[in-house]
Amino acid sequence: MPSPAISALLNSLSSQLTLIDVGARGGVSPNWDDLGDEARLICFEADAEECDRLNALSQGKATYIPCALAGHDQGVEIHLTANPNSCSILSPNRALYENLPAFKGMRPIGTMRRPSMTLDRYCADHAIGDVDALKLDTQGSELDVLKGCAEVLKSVSLIDIEVEFNELYEGQPLFGDVDRFLRNHGFVLWRLNHLAFCSNGLLEDSAAPVLLHSVDGDAYQSVPQANGQLFWGDAQYVRREFVPTQPDAKLDREKALKGAILVGQQGHWDLALEMLRKSGDAELHSLLAAMVKPLGAAATPYPQQLAEAHAEVERLRGILAKRRWFDWLDKRH
Repeated sequence: MPSPAISALLNSLSSQLTLIDVGARGGVSPNWDDLGDEARLICFEADAEECDRLNALSQGKATYIPCALAGHDQGVEIHLTANPNSCSILSPNRALYENLPAFKGMRPIGTMRRPSMTLDRYCADHAIGDVDALKLDTQGSELDVLKGCAEVLKSVSLIDIEVEFNELYEGQPLFGDVDRFLRNHGFVLWRLNHLAFCSNGLLEDSAAPVLLHSVDGDAYQSVPQANGQLFWGDAQYVRREFVPTQPDAKLDREKALKGAILVGQQGHWDLALEMLRKSGDAELHSLLAAMVKPLGAAATPYPQQLAEAHAEVERLRGILAKRRWFDWLDKRH
Protein backbone atom coordinates (compact mmCIF):
# COMPACT_ATOMS: atom_id res chain seq x y z
CA MET A 1 0.00 0.00 0.00
CA PRO A 2 1.44 3.43 -0.92
CA SER A 3 2.21 5.99 1.76
CA PRO A 4 -0.26 8.83 2.42
CA ALA A 5 2.02 11.24 0.57
CA ILE A 6 2.22 9.00 -2.50
CA SER A 7 -1.53 8.40 -2.34
CA ALA A 8 -2.15 12.14 -2.36
CA LEU A 9 -0.01 12.52 -5.48
CA LEU A 10 -1.68 9.56 -7.18
CA ASN A 11 -5.07 11.12 -6.52
CA SER A 12 -3.94 14.24 -8.37
CA LEU A 13 -2.97 12.37 -11.55
CA SER A 14 -5.04 12.80 -14.68
CA SER A 15 -3.50 9.84 -16.54
CA GLN A 16 -2.07 6.44 -15.74
CA LEU A 17 1.64 5.84 -15.21
CA THR A 18 3.33 3.53 -17.74
CA LEU A 19 6.25 1.56 -16.32
CA ILE A 20 8.42 -0.93 -18.23
CA ASP A 21 10.55 -3.62 -16.57
CA VAL A 22 13.19 -5.23 -18.80
CA GLY A 23 14.62 -8.39 -17.28
CA ALA A 24 11.71 -9.10 -14.96
CA ARG A 25 12.67 -12.50 -13.51
CA GLY A 26 11.22 -12.72 -10.01
CA GLY A 27 8.56 -10.06 -10.60
CA VAL A 28 8.33 -6.29 -10.54
CA SER A 29 9.68 -4.09 -7.77
CA PRO A 30 7.32 -3.66 -4.78
CA ASN A 31 7.72 0.11 -5.30
CA TRP A 32 5.93 -0.26 -8.61
CA ASP A 33 3.50 -2.95 -7.55
CA ASP A 34 2.27 -0.68 -4.73
CA LEU A 35 0.98 1.86 -7.25
CA GLY A 36 -1.97 -0.39 -8.05
CA ASP A 37 -4.39 0.59 -10.79
CA GLU A 38 -2.66 3.95 -11.28
CA ALA A 39 0.21 2.18 -13.05
CA ARG A 40 0.34 0.07 -16.19
CA LEU A 41 3.16 -2.46 -15.76
CA ILE A 42 4.72 -3.97 -18.89
CA CYS A 43 7.44 -6.51 -18.20
CA PHE A 44 9.85 -8.37 -20.48
CA GLU A 45 11.57 -11.64 -19.60
CA ALA A 46 13.32 -13.91 -22.10
CA ASP A 47 12.48 -17.06 -20.08
CA ALA A 48 9.04 -18.13 -21.34
CA GLU A 49 8.42 -20.48 -18.38
CA GLU A 50 9.20 -17.68 -15.92
CA CYS A 51 6.78 -15.41 -17.80
CA ASP A 52 4.03 -18.02 -17.53
CA ARG A 53 4.66 -18.33 -13.79
CA LEU A 54 4.64 -14.56 -13.24
CA ASN A 55 1.54 -13.98 -15.37
CA ALA A 56 -0.29 -16.60 -13.30
CA LEU A 57 0.68 -14.78 -10.09
CA SER A 58 0.13 -11.19 -11.20
CA GLN A 59 -3.70 -11.32 -11.30
CA GLY A 60 -3.66 -8.81 -14.12
CA LYS A 61 -1.56 -6.22 -12.28
CA ALA A 62 1.35 -6.68 -14.70
CA THR A 63 1.81 -8.18 -18.14
CA TYR A 64 4.90 -10.38 -18.65
CA ILE A 65 6.05 -10.76 -22.25
CA PRO A 66 8.33 -13.71 -23.20
CA CYS A 67 10.76 -11.83 -25.41
CA ALA A 68 14.34 -10.61 -25.18
CA LEU A 69 14.81 -6.90 -25.76
CA ALA A 70 17.90 -5.84 -27.67
CA GLY A 71 19.16 -3.22 -30.06
CA HIS A 72 17.84 -5.20 -33.05
CA ASP A 73 15.05 -7.56 -34.15
CA GLN A 74 17.18 -10.47 -35.41
CA GLY A 75 16.91 -12.73 -32.37
CA VAL A 76 19.59 -13.49 -29.77
CA GLU A 77 21.48 -16.46 -28.42
CA ILE A 78 21.19 -16.66 -24.65
CA HIS A 79 23.99 -18.21 -22.62
CA LEU A 80 22.38 -20.39 -19.95
CA THR A 81 24.10 -20.59 -16.57
CA ALA A 82 23.90 -22.75 -13.45
CA ASN A 83 22.07 -19.90 -11.70
CA PRO A 84 19.15 -18.81 -13.92
CA ASN A 85 19.56 -15.24 -12.66
CA SER A 86 22.92 -15.02 -14.47
CA CYS A 87 21.74 -15.99 -17.98
CA SER A 88 22.75 -13.41 -20.58
CA ILE A 89 23.14 -12.78 -24.29
CA LEU A 90 26.83 -12.32 -23.41
CA SER A 91 29.32 -15.04 -22.46
CA PRO A 92 30.12 -15.21 -18.73
CA ASN A 93 33.61 -14.11 -17.70
CA ARG A 94 35.43 -17.39 -17.08
CA ALA A 95 37.97 -15.78 -14.75
CA LEU A 96 35.15 -14.95 -12.34
CA TYR A 97 33.35 -18.27 -12.00
CA GLU A 98 36.66 -20.13 -11.74
CA ASN A 99 38.18 -17.89 -9.05
CA LEU A 100 35.51 -16.09 -7.03
CA PRO A 101 32.88 -18.02 -5.03
CA ALA A 102 30.18 -15.39 -5.62
CA PHE A 103 30.19 -16.17 -9.34
CA LYS A 104 30.06 -19.97 -9.33
CA GLY A 105 26.45 -19.75 -10.53
CA MET A 106 27.67 -18.12 -13.75
CA ARG A 107 29.19 -21.37 -15.01
CA PRO A 108 27.75 -22.03 -18.51
CA ILE A 109 25.41 -24.99 -19.02
CA GLY A 110 24.24 -24.38 -22.60
CA THR A 111 22.68 -21.90 -25.00
CA MET A 112 19.22 -21.15 -26.32
CA ARG A 113 17.92 -19.08 -29.22
CA ARG A 114 15.18 -16.56 -28.45
CA PRO A 115 13.30 -13.93 -30.49
CA SER A 116 14.24 -10.32 -29.83
CA MET A 117 12.98 -6.87 -30.65
CA THR A 118 13.72 -3.28 -29.78
CA LEU A 119 11.62 -1.55 -27.16
CA ASP A 120 10.91 1.22 -29.67
CA ARG A 121 9.38 -1.31 -32.05
CA TYR A 122 7.25 -2.95 -29.35
CA CYS A 123 5.91 0.38 -28.10
CA ALA A 124 5.14 1.56 -31.64
CA ASP A 125 3.46 -1.71 -32.65
CA HIS A 126 1.28 -1.74 -29.51
CA ALA A 127 0.58 2.02 -29.33
CA ILE A 128 2.01 2.23 -25.82
CA GLY A 129 2.42 5.99 -25.85
CA ASP A 130 4.61 7.81 -23.35
CA VAL A 131 6.64 5.68 -20.95
CA ASP A 132 7.34 7.18 -17.53
CA ALA A 133 9.99 4.86 -16.10
CA LEU A 134 12.30 2.05 -17.14
CA LYS A 135 13.95 -0.63 -15.05
CA LEU A 136 16.70 -2.65 -16.74
CA ASP A 137 18.49 -5.73 -15.41
CA THR A 138 19.63 -7.85 -18.36
CA GLN A 139 23.00 -9.12 -17.15
CA GLY A 140 25.36 -6.93 -19.11
CA SER A 141 23.27 -6.07 -22.17
CA GLU A 142 21.50 -3.01 -20.73
CA LEU A 143 23.26 -0.58 -23.08
CA ASP A 144 22.15 -2.62 -26.09
CA VAL A 145 18.55 -2.40 -24.85
CA LEU A 146 18.89 1.37 -24.37
CA LYS A 147 20.18 1.79 -27.92
CA GLY A 148 16.96 0.17 -29.11
CA CYS A 149 14.67 2.64 -27.34
CA ALA A 150 15.83 6.12 -28.34
CA GLU A 151 12.22 7.20 -28.98
CA VAL A 152 10.93 5.76 -25.71
CA LEU A 153 13.63 7.61 -23.76
CA LYS A 154 12.22 10.97 -24.87
CA SER A 155 9.32 10.63 -22.41
CA VAL A 156 11.04 8.69 -19.60
CA SER A 157 11.51 10.43 -16.23
CA LEU A 158 13.31 7.75 -14.20
CA ILE A 159 15.64 4.89 -15.12
CA ASP A 160 16.67 2.15 -12.69
CA ILE A 161 19.51 0.19 -14.25
CA GLU A 162 22.01 -2.41 -13.09
CA VAL A 163 25.54 -1.31 -13.97
CA GLU A 164 28.87 -3.11 -13.82
CA PHE A 165 32.23 -1.58 -12.91
CA ASN A 166 34.23 -4.67 -13.92
CA GLU A 167 33.31 -7.27 -16.53
CA LEU A 168 30.89 -9.98 -15.45
CA TYR A 169 30.47 -10.95 -19.10
CA GLU A 170 32.99 -10.93 -21.91
CA GLY A 171 33.20 -7.59 -23.69
CA GLN A 172 30.25 -6.07 -21.87
CA PRO A 173 29.75 -2.29 -21.62
CA LEU A 174 30.64 -0.92 -18.19
CA PHE A 175 29.25 1.88 -16.04
CA GLY A 176 31.15 4.59 -17.91
CA ASP A 177 29.65 3.50 -21.23
CA VAL A 178 26.10 3.47 -19.86
CA ASP A 179 26.59 6.78 -18.06
CA ARG A 180 27.91 8.46 -21.22
CA PHE A 181 24.98 7.21 -23.29
CA LEU A 182 22.36 8.36 -20.80
CA ARG A 183 23.97 11.78 -20.31
CA ASN A 184 23.94 12.24 -24.07
CA HIS A 185 20.18 11.54 -23.95
CA GLY A 186 19.41 14.13 -21.27
CA PHE A 187 19.74 12.11 -18.05
CA VAL A 188 21.96 12.56 -15.00
CA LEU A 189 22.96 10.11 -12.28
CA TRP A 190 20.96 10.57 -9.09
CA ARG A 191 21.93 7.59 -6.94
CA LEU A 192 24.09 4.46 -6.80
CA ASN A 193 22.65 1.73 -4.57
CA HIS A 194 23.43 -1.83 -3.55
CA LEU A 195 27.09 -1.81 -4.51
CA ALA A 196 28.43 -5.35 -4.57
CA PHE A 197 32.02 -6.19 -3.66
CA CYS A 198 33.19 -9.74 -4.34
CA SER A 199 36.26 -11.43 -2.86
CA ASN A 200 37.97 -14.80 -3.03
CA GLY A 201 36.20 -15.76 0.18
CA LEU A 202 39.32 -16.03 2.35
CA LEU A 203 38.28 -13.29 4.77
CA GLU A 204 34.70 -12.07 4.44
CA ASP A 205 31.62 -13.30 2.64
CA SER A 206 31.71 -12.24 -0.97
CA ALA A 207 29.05 -10.24 -2.81
CA ALA A 208 28.56 -8.07 0.27
CA PRO A 209 26.13 -5.17 -0.33
CA VAL A 210 27.24 -1.70 0.68
CA LEU A 211 24.61 0.95 1.36
CA LEU A 212 25.64 4.55 0.78
CA HIS A 213 24.14 7.22 2.99
CA SER A 214 23.74 10.92 2.26
CA VAL A 215 26.11 13.63 3.41
CA ASP A 216 25.21 16.01 6.24
CA GLY A 217 27.60 18.93 5.97
CA ASP A 218 31.10 17.51 6.35
CA ALA A 219 29.99 14.40 8.25
CA TYR A 220 29.90 11.42 5.92
CA GLN A 221 27.87 8.44 7.09
CA SER A 222 28.48 4.95 5.75
CA VAL A 223 28.53 1.31 6.76
CA PRO A 224 31.65 -0.89 6.99
CA GLN A 225 32.65 -2.37 3.66
CA ALA A 226 33.50 -6.01 3.15
CA ASN A 227 36.63 -7.22 1.41
CA GLY A 228 36.66 -7.65 -2.31
CA GLN A 229 36.54 -5.82 -5.62
CA LEU A 230 33.61 -3.65 -6.71
CA PHE A 231 31.68 -5.37 -9.49
CA TRP A 232 28.14 -4.02 -9.81
CA GLY A 233 25.42 -1.82 -8.39
CA ASP A 234 22.05 -0.26 -9.16
CA ALA A 235 22.08 3.22 -10.70
CA GLN A 236 19.16 5.63 -10.77
CA TYR A 237 19.00 8.29 -13.47
CA VAL A 238 16.58 11.18 -13.80
CA ARG A 239 16.11 13.84 -16.44
CA ARG A 240 18.64 16.65 -16.19
CA GLU A 241 15.97 19.33 -15.83
CA PHE A 242 14.59 17.66 -12.68
CA VAL A 243 17.61 18.20 -10.41
CA PRO A 244 18.29 21.23 -8.16
CA THR A 245 21.32 22.28 -10.24
CA GLN A 246 18.85 23.33 -12.95
CA PRO A 247 16.84 25.77 -10.78
CA ASP A 248 15.19 27.69 -13.61
CA ALA A 249 13.82 24.68 -15.50
CA LYS A 250 10.05 24.55 -16.01
CA LEU A 251 8.16 21.25 -15.97
CA ASP A 252 4.77 20.20 -17.27
CA ARG A 253 2.58 19.59 -14.21
CA GLU A 254 1.54 16.05 -15.13
CA LYS A 255 5.10 15.03 -15.97
CA ALA A 256 6.39 16.56 -12.74
CA LEU A 257 3.65 14.82 -10.77
CA LYS A 258 4.46 11.43 -12.26
CA GLY A 259 8.16 11.94 -11.69
CA ALA A 260 7.53 12.97 -8.09
CA ILE A 261 5.54 9.78 -7.51
CA LEU A 262 8.31 7.62 -8.94
CA VAL A 263 11.14 9.19 -6.95
CA GLY A 264 8.98 9.57 -3.85
CA GLN A 265 8.32 5.83 -3.88
CA GLN A 266 12.08 5.42 -3.46
CA GLY A 267 12.28 7.97 -0.67
CA HIS A 268 13.85 10.81 -2.67
CA TRP A 269 11.46 13.44 -1.35
CA ASP A 270 13.88 16.32 -1.89
CA LEU A 271 13.84 15.59 -5.61
CA ALA A 272 10.06 15.08 -5.62
CA LEU A 273 9.57 18.52 -4.06
CA GLU A 274 12.00 20.10 -6.52
CA MET A 275 10.01 18.69 -9.43
CA LEU A 276 6.71 19.97 -8.05
CA ARG A 277 8.24 23.40 -7.47
CA LYS A 278 9.27 23.54 -11.12
CA SER A 279 5.74 22.60 -12.17
CA GLY A 280 4.37 25.83 -10.72
CA ASP A 281 1.79 24.05 -8.53
CA ALA A 282 2.63 25.90 -5.31
CA GLU A 283 -0.37 24.50 -3.43
CA LEU A 284 0.50 20.86 -4.07
CA HIS A 285 4.17 21.56 -3.36
CA SER A 286 3.31 23.08 0.02
CA LEU A 287 1.00 20.24 0.97
CA LEU A 288 3.55 17.59 0.05
CA ALA A 289 6.29 19.46 1.90
CA ALA A 290 4.14 19.46 5.04
CA MET A 291 3.53 15.72 4.73
CA VAL A 292 7.13 14.65 4.14
CA LYS A 293 9.02 17.19 6.27
CA PRO A 294 9.03 14.92 9.37
CA LEU A 295 10.67 12.18 7.29
CA GLY A 296 13.69 14.38 6.70
CA ALA A 297 14.53 15.11 10.35
CA ALA A 298 17.89 13.33 10.21
CA ALA A 299 18.98 14.52 13.65
CA THR A 300 16.08 12.72 15.31
CA PRO A 301 16.53 9.04 16.24
CA TYR A 302 14.76 6.90 13.68
CA PRO A 303 12.05 5.33 15.93
CA GLN A 304 11.10 8.77 17.26
CA GLN A 305 11.30 10.25 13.75
CA LEU A 306 8.95 7.56 12.43
CA ALA A 307 6.45 8.05 15.25
CA GLU A 308 6.47 11.81 14.76
CA ALA A 309 5.99 11.36 11.03
CA HIS A 310 2.94 9.17 11.55
CA ALA A 311 1.48 11.68 14.01
CA GLU A 312 2.02 14.54 11.57
CA VAL A 313 0.46 12.60 8.71
CA GLU A 314 -2.62 11.86 10.83
CA ARG A 315 -2.91 15.55 11.74
CA LEU A 316 -2.69 16.57 8.09
CA ARG A 317 -5.21 13.95 7.06
CA GLY A 318 -7.72 15.61 9.35
CA ILE A 319 -6.95 19.10 8.05
CA LEU A 320 -7.06 18.09 4.41
CA ALA A 321 -9.98 15.67 4.51
CA LYS A 322 -12.38 18.35 3.30
CA ARG A 323 -10.40 19.04 0.17
CA ARG A 324 -12.06 17.56 -2.91
CA TRP A 325 -9.04 15.58 -4.03
CA PHE A 326 -8.59 14.11 -0.55
CA ASP A 327 -12.13 12.71 -0.39
CA TRP A 328 -10.73 9.23 -0.89
CA LEU A 329 -9.23 9.41 2.62
CA ASP A 330 -12.70 9.47 4.16
CA LYS A 331 -13.65 6.28 2.35
CA ARG A 332 -10.82 4.41 4.00
CA HIS A 333 -12.34 4.76 7.48
